[in-house]
Amino acid sequence: MILSMGTKLFATVERGINAPLEYAYHWLTDFQEDDPQIKGSPLKRKILEKNDKRCIYAVEKVVGDSVMRSQSVVTFSPPDEYYLELTGDDMDVIANYVLHSEGDGTRLKMTFDINFKIGSVPKKEELERDINLDWDKYIEVLEREYNQ
Repeated sequence: MILSMGTKLFATVERGINAPLEYAYHWLTDFQEDDPQIKGSPLKRKILEKNDKRCIYAVEKVVGDSVMRSQSVVTFSPPDEYYLELTGDDMDVIANYVLHSEGDGTRLKMTFDINFKIGSVPKKEELERDINLDWDKYIEVLEREYNQ
């Protein structure tokens, strides 16, 4: 479900993962500098801090002739939840990720509160498509690594 209100956008996306909750949670919260490459993104991520409680990373992306920067703080609430606060040049995002067991796999529910600072707010269909395409790639790698 997505609602657009001026420069703000709210989204909820749910995905199934064919891996147990403990494995999925560990994989999803093991942030790496090369994670953006999983979805084919040219973003440059630098891990600034990483421990059992949180991960802080900075991202740079080129948009036209500009470089957009952001910093994310991801707070872990094991065994089944994590929370992201992103502050960026082009947008601010608050996201909550909650996992629960579903049969032999895991269900991931993601909620996003996005405040666009520049440019136009994408159409809800575009945002849904982009979120799902990104998560198709993440889940594909997660499941492949689990099955190895």
